[in-house]
Amino acid sequence: MRSNASDTVATILHHMPQVLFSLHWETGKFLYLGPGYETIWERPSPASDHGEEEPKKEFFFQDWLEHFVAEDRSQVAGFLEELRVDQRQRLECRITLPGNGIKWVLLMAIKKKAAHGHEIFGTVEDITAQEESRSVMQHFADRKNTLLQLLSHDLLGPLSTIQLSAGLLAGPEPLDEQDAAEILGLIALNCTRSVHLIQNLVNDEFLTSSESQLLKQRVELVAKMKLIVSEFRDSPNGHSHLFDFNCSAETLFVNIDEAKFTQVIINLLSNAQKFTPAGGSIELRLDQKDGRILLEVKDSGIGIPDSIKPFLFEKFTRARRVGLRGEPTIGLGMSIIKTIVEWHEGSIDIQSREGEGTTVSIVLPLITTQNEG
Repeated sequence: MRSNASDTVATILHHMPQVLFSLHWETGKFLYLGPGYETIWERPSPASDHGEEEPKKEFFFQDWLEHFVAEDRSQVAGFLEELRVDQRQRLECRITLPGNGIKWVLLMAIKKKAAHGHEIFGTVEDITAQEESRSVMQHFADRKNTLLQLLSHDLLGPLSTIQLSAGLLAGPEPLDEQDAAEILGLIALNCTRSVHLIQNLVNDEFLTSSESQLLKQRVELVAKMKLIVSEFRDSPNGHSHLFDFNCSAETLFVNIDEAKFTQVIINLLSNAQKFTPAGGSIELRLDQKDGRILLEVKDSGIGIPDSIKPFLFEKFTRARRVGLRGEPTIGLGMSIIKTIVEWHEGSIDIQSREGEGTTVSIVLPLITTQNEG
């Protein structure tokens, strides 16, 4: 019975996300170091392979410090020293791996009085993923603030001119046709400049965000895609096209980076809108087949010439085209879309005929009932 209990405890310790440790506070000698050490540090543990509580050789806190990033060692040393005053401590710091790799870890410890002095009990947890997510979030928070500053600064001039011009047109003094035409021309010019500024900022943000790390999560795709189509349909330019959404299932779950994949769909629908004449149809269709999800964006637009089809997925491609209503292009969209889809373990295909429209198909893995957990 005792053997079974010991085996159970050993199994739990081996699969815990944290490494348990204890050390003698006065001497810094480790008394126990859990089996997860090798997983986090990616190096042999000084603890015994047979699970004894005593290390196979004496291992001290000063030896342990060598496995932390040099700039963080003073903080780790201070972490131990501060237990002199405070019985509980926590610290986020970096450890070194073989091959110059680095991980973020969370140290937590308490100090307890023991038979021969004091003993420290603690845990080490790998928080690298959380730190990277936090870094990405901070990066985009900074970019958001920069974009807001750019918009507020660079749009202030054109919008002020538009406001002033509109005031002149609505003023009590009548204007002759030439003056009115000049003011209307000034309003149109500043509107165009403002729209181009916003488009450039959006394009730049799309390019930048595509280079960041994926933050995947479980997402219900049907409701998400239905909402995006609805937003296009209700947009100022959406009434000139027939937007439709169709799906063969009520719910479909996928593991995606929601922000990036949303950008992909918005980009595809925007392209369909750019190259579909007024009155044309644009459909987003979802289907489930053989454990995969098929997503299609289909339009009745002008199609893609055969001459540029081989270059659609190239960066800065010669396949760039201005939209039917003069919408600009940066020629990078499909290249980035393909990259993001492949990051999601998916594939993308484009079928098009000139004068008949285009269908962009994306295939993604489906989260089934068996693998949702």
